[in-house]
This record gives sequence, structure tokens and C-alpha cells, in this order.
Amino acid sequence: MKTSKIISTYLHRVTAVEKAPKELIDDLNRDLELEFAAMVQYLQHSQMLMGAPEETFAKELLTHADEEWGHAKKIAERISYLGGTVGMKIGETESAPTTVGMLKIDLKGEEIAIDRYRSRISWCDSHNDPGTAQIIREIIVDEESHRDELLIYLNLKS
Repeated sequence: MKTSKIISTYLHRVTAVEKAPKELIDDLNRDLELEFAAMVQYLQHSQMLMGAPEETFAKELLTHADEEWGHAKKIAERISYLGGTVGMKIGETESAPTTVGMLKIDLKGEEIAIDRYRSRISWCDSHNDPGTAQIIREIIVDEESHRDELLIYLNLKS
């Protein structure tokens, strides 16, 4: 007897739910909080730069905000898939009165995210969770790109 795709997906999810440790769900929810915060922070920083000589880079920050929202959606979907409850908290945000100050804050956030995601990938690899590891690998590529763009812009401003 061949099982339908819906039943097969359900059975796979049940298996995933039974294997998803609370530690992973908690860590993914913290990642989600930080993605929400990064999105809000990039949005605010982009608007602070609109009309300034940095307006071109302000538009890049809006792109970063959109990408952080995409990361949040991927993480939320994974939490749900693993049987967890998707959190609604937003991590702490920061701002500064100068362009350089704002971008240094954004850079620090990207470096923290990269470190967290590297740890998450390592944990997933050691606990046989290739699905979550793959999602985080996709996200980390964007985070590294954001970091590199911020570094380039900050070096231009120095």
C-alpha cells in the first residue's frame, strides 16, 4: 500500500517532533528574536540615512532588513516543523547618532549572528539534524554578505 504525500509528510513531522530537543527549539527562538531585532534595526537605520549623502547605502540597509525578515520566516517555519512554538519576542535593538555608529552596531549584530549560527550548525551536525543545519547554512551566507558590505562601507568612511 502506497502512502499519500500528505500522510508521508505527517509521519515525517511526527518523527521530527519526537527528536527535536527543547534546547534546539529555545536556541532557534532566540535566533528568531535576533532576526526580528536586526530587521527593525536595519529599517530604522535606513530611514535615519535617507536624504543624507549615504542614501544609496540606506537603500542597501532596506535590502538587509528584507533579508532578515526572510531569515525569520525560515527559522519560524523550522521551529513549527520541529513541533515547537514560534516565539513572538523581539531582541534588543540599538541605534547611534552617527552613520558610522549605526553601521558599527549593525556590524556587531552580524558578527554575533554569524557566531551563533556557526554554533547552531555544529550542534545540528553532531545531533544528526541536517535539515536545520542546511537552513542555517543558507542564512549564514546572507549574514556574511551583510558583514562584508558593512565592513567595506565602514572602511570607505574611515
